[in-house]
Amino acid sequence: AGVGVRTHAKIDHSQVHRASQGGSVRGIGKKQEDGLGGERPKACATRLRIRVRFGHMSSTYTPSTPALPPPKIHPSAIIDPEAELSPGVEIGPHCTLRGAVKLAPGVTLIANVYLQGPRGVGEGTTIYPNASIGFPPQDYKFKPGMASAGVRIGSHCILREGVTIHAASKAPGAGPPTILGDRCFMMVQSHMGHDARV
Repeated sequence: AGVGVRTHAKIDHSQVHRASQGGSVRGIGKKQEDGLGGERPKACATRLRIRVRFGHMSSTYTPSTPALPPPKIHPSAIIDPEAELSPGVEIGPHCTLRGAVKLAPGVTLIANVYLQGPRGVGEGTTIYPNASIGFPPQDYKFKPGMASAGVRIGSHCILREGVTIHAASKAPGAGPPTILGDRCFMMVQSHMGHDARV
């Protein structure tokens, strides 16, 4: 008694539903955005808080986010036991992952992609057919069997057909890997040499 609760609060349930789906609404929530100002990918976790007021009291509703599906791997793909695949990863026909390759959530290898570790690929990156990443550097000083710091690729990158990225010439701990940052677009037949940083 005396807490000022109104028993017939007016709630626009269509607005609540829209907000729970990431829609923009007035007075309840707003569309989640990524760093580029666009709509966040559906694969990403959505954190949205909707506040409904009842007089002087309020309650908070946090809609649940569906879990990402397990990795989807084509039967013709070859995956090394050392590889680590996150939820939401898709690996298409005739892809090969060799060594310690780590794929973050939402990474897509369309087909005929060859990845050699050590290397990591960031969230939401898409790699098109015939890309070859992580092979030894084109450096006479680098001999077969020598250890390499490998390659690191950022999140939400697009690597088109035939892209090549070579592993670093230095061993792990002796130097950084070859690094491609976030949201990079490498066009058809682009090459990124060993030890480069973009």
